[in-house]
Amino acid sequence: MTDVLHVDMNSFFASVEILDNPSLRGLPVVVGGGGKRGVVCSASYEARVFGVRAAMPIYKALQCCPKAVLLPVRISRYRLYNKRFLSVLDRVTPFVEPVALDEAYLDISHAHTLFGDSLAIGRKIYEDLFSETGLTCSIGISQNKLLAKLASKAAKPKILSGRVENTDPVLLISSAEEELFLDRHSVAALPGIGRKTVEKLSQIGVKTVADLKILSLSTLVAKFGTAQGKSVFVMARGIGSAEVVPNQERKSLGKEETFAIDLVGIAELLRQIDMLAEEVYFVSKRAELLFRCVSVKVKFSNFEVITRSKTQETPFLSFLELKSAVHAMVTNLDLKLGVRLCGVQVSGFVVGPHDKYRQTSLFDAESDVHAKDALEEVTLGVKEKFGNQAIGYGIVR
Repeated sequence: MTDVLHVDMNSFFASVEILDNPSLRGLPVVVGGGGKRGVVCSASYEARVFGVRAAMPIYKALQCCPKAVLLPVRISRYRLYNKRFLSVLDRVTPFVEPVALDEAYLDISHAHTLFGDSLAIGRKIYEDLFSETGLTCSIGISQNKLLAKLASKAAKPKILSGRVENTDPVLLISSAEEELFLDRHSVAALPGIGRKTVEKLSQIGVKTVADLKILSLSTLVAKFGTAQGKSVFVMARGIGSAEVVPNQERKSLGKEETFAIDLVGIAELLRQIDMLAEEVYFVSKRAELLFRCVSVKVKFSNFEVITRSKTQETPFLSFLELKSAVHAMVTNLDLKLGVRLCGVQVSGFVVGPHDKYRQTSLFDAESDVHAKDALEEVTLGVKEKFGNQAIGYGIVR
């Protein structure tokens, strides 16, 4: 059966920018964080010809392509196109599992009566997306998510001899083709296999999936541990989940920032942590998500990373409560080195209104509680109307 589709938009952020400004068409467009330490989020294929790729530092991208048109990330704009993208998919099947703004899995096992075989459904999705959004995508079709994702990547436009070569954007891998298709992939193409694992495998002569299949399960477990060893073993044989989980619940929500100049001192770190915590808190409040866990991440100038977390039985019910928790996690850090990056993430989401979890202290005035809630509602309203930076909590010294 070839009932799992993976739909992946091509150069999504960059393509949206070109749609909004057609004069950029044909130019090497790079979307990413500004400054020396920003990274590439998306690059047009004209930029990729020069070696620019996602996650590359901006300064390296500009070295590869000095004439690149560098644009800031406009996440609200991309979310609008994401809604249009998902709307097209939802018309084919309700079994849609978004995994990012620009990609999703579909289970089309119940859609054949209406729309034909799997290949016909893939082509319909491609054509509908293009006609309704002006964006292109690549679609992989196979029996499980692993193979469908590898197929969509194989269907992407290619950079050959300094030129962009378009291929058929819809690729179906039948059961008869699976082994040959998978065997020729580099082990680095398998999800979850990072640089260090690739290096370890290379040291024993394993470069392709065909090479990897020769290794026994016991050998892989001995080298990588039980969990990763088993995972690598089954992936090399094309075994993966075929279950598409629609409307998957959010597991976490976070925000981090890399600084052009290292932060020095606890006061500056707390100021930045406060701003990130405030943004995460109000995004979660806007989405009506209550959370019990908060984590803080700090990366120092020597690239050492530390994380601290706090989980409590009841959810955080105010920004001031969250702020107190993150302050406690960072105030005792050794800040001999400058801080290159910091971030705040919340998780452990629970269901229910704030009042369900609020326990007013014997000494709390009920009017104070309502005043704090009212202040947050006003703050949220201002942020929604004028943007997250329009209003914020002041620093009391």
